[in-house]
Amino acid sequence: MTKTIKEALRWASLTLKEAGIPGYQSEGALLLAFAMEKGLAYIYTHPREELPGRTLERFRVLVEKRALGVPFHYLVGEKEFMGLGFKVTPGVLIPRPETEILCQAVMDRAAEGFSKPFNLLDLCTGSGVLAVTLAKKIPQCLAWAVDLSPEALALARENALRHGVKEKITFLEGDLWEPLIPLQGLTFSVIVSNPPYIPTGELAFLQREIKDHEPLLALDGGEDGLDFYHRIFSGIHDFLEPRGMAALEVGMGQIPGVMSLAAAAGFKGLEAVKDYSGIERVLLASR
Repeated sequence: MTKTIKEALRWASLTLKEAGIPGYQSEGALLLAFAMEKGLAYIYTHPREELPGRTLERFRVLVEKRALGVPFHYLVGEKEFMGLGFKVTPGVLIPRPETEILCQAVMDRAAEGFSKPFNLLDLCTGSGVLAVTLAKKIPQCLAWAVDLSPEALALARENALRHGVKEKITFLEGDLWEPLIPLQGLTFSVIVSNPPYIPTGELAFLQREIKDHEPLLALDGGEDGLDFYHRIFSGIHDFLEPRGMAALEVGMGQIPGVMSLAAAAGFKGLEAVKDYSGIERVLLASR
């Protein structure tokens, strides 16, 4: 049976609405545009156009997967971050707007205090959004990106190549500080990280899109969500330059605990930066 664009949109909206997808109308239209390889404006200006069978089947599969809770950005394979498009797969977290707060804070401070080339380290790089964006937007930044997942690193390399900064980033596979230990003498002016910070007991209560589809390795922060911060601050002095800065994303309500860890590690300049919802989301720590 053939369907026009208008009919396909009506079916998608109903299917996604019944599945409890909040933005069912807009997501249906975006998925159809993706399936047709057309712009969104085309979808709305050609409502009577009949869809070819192959396109209709592709659209049906996309909508049914979204109705089952597969995140929209995994279906289309891309997410925008700081005005740049990043490839995403189920092997990495989907970039969040909150992480842009961290990125912008580092960019602001780099503009103020780093006129010469400097080294930046991104721990738990995932899709590479922090390392790639900062290497792209800060000309004097040379980045190192570390992740335990080979799949994540492969994707981060793709994103670096896409944005023309592959030569500015060194990718290292391993667990936090581990791959840096052999690189004796290498230090960084800035260390950034968006580590796993969801307390283990809260994972089961996350939205189904997150708990059922995003990688557990990138979510589970241990019993209180602070496991990675303990590990970061236990090794940071071997790699952060004397006047260097650490910028870390944290979960809701975790700033006091992470600040305590930073203070115990000898950091004196501590600043919490709020996200768009007024939640203290980023810790800036300097010696």
